Amino acid sequence: MKKIVMTLVFALVVAVLGFAEDMHMKNVSTLQPAADAQLTHQKDDNGNVKIKIHTYHLARPDSLTPARDAYVVWIEPNGQPPQNMGTIKVNDNLESEFQTRTPFKVFKIYITAEEGPKVTTPSSDHVLEANVDRD
Repeated sequence: MKKIVMTLVFALVVAVLGFAEDMHMKNVSTLQPAADAQLTHQKDDNGNVKIKIHTYHLARPDSLTPARDAYVVWIEPNGQPPQNMGTIKVNDNLESEFQTRTPFKVFKIYITAEEGPKVTTPSSDHVLEANVDRD
């Protein structure tokens, strides 16, 4: 009986840690009021946080005023500088999919419109934001 209880407790702990959590990213842009995004995050087998973002109604960066070349996804861990995690490619339906992993458990994640994909600091053109806490 004790083995069964321990097995169930272990399975429950593993299940709770591995569940994906969906959240809505907040639109903070006055220039793109229709932009929207769903973010999913979960711990992977290595203890990292796996992130998936699906954006909707996101204008192409070259159609912005002023025009930009890329949307960049940033992760900003508490007390640390933001990190460029890559770019979002907007399709013909004004949607995109983005995936990445990070070792950080608590961080702010946001999308900015940038003049290029390899920028090292984010512009003030934030479009979507969310706070993630996997602790």
